[in-house]
Amino acid sequence: MPKMLQIFTLADHINFAIERLQKKLVITNRSLWGIKSCYSKEFAVAEKCLACLNETLKVNLPEEEAANIAFHIANAEEAHGQDYDSARNAKLMGEIGNIVCYSLHKKLDKESLHYNRFITHIRFFVERFFTNQMLTDDILPESIAGKYKTEEAVAEKIRQHLLNRYEKEISEEEKAYLVIHISRLARS
Repeated sequence: MPKMLQIFTLADHINFAIERLQKKLVITNRSLWGIKSCYSKEFAVAEKCLACLNETLKVNLPEEEAANIAFHIANAEEAHGQDYDSARNAKLMGEIGNIVCYSLHKKLDKESLHYNRFITHIRFFVERFFTNQMLTDDILPESIAGKYKTEEAVAEKIRQHLLNRYEKEISEEEKAYLVIHISRLARS
């Protein structure tokens, strides 16, 4: 979608958000966590936009609208990729984050270096997943096989989730990288 058209789409979205607010229709954005984590720069800009809108238009749009604005910003940044869908990507990144968090039975430190590296990896992993460009080198899986049993089980849950939900398999190389990043999170 051309960037100019995306600007009009964002303007339409804001218009509908204000209409929903006036009609007291609440729509929860279930990808809020994923957007905040995975598109933190876009979300920061969107929060400023939201504050400006609220002040200028004398409305009180909720934080979820900042997430929606961030989607539009991310999509505009990735406009060159015809299949790019920041909402879909953020939703999957959130699902993967939840699987990791619940499987490790720990709250993840969102300020840690390992968490930020994990999120960056997941962001690119999801893009590769949806564009069918999975990594395929078989050296890494062999070198870590059996060394991280807990983390391998978590990566297997992610693989199974992707297979069940999207009917798509991931490569052993991608699974190995997940294991490494999950291992770093588990030890941080």
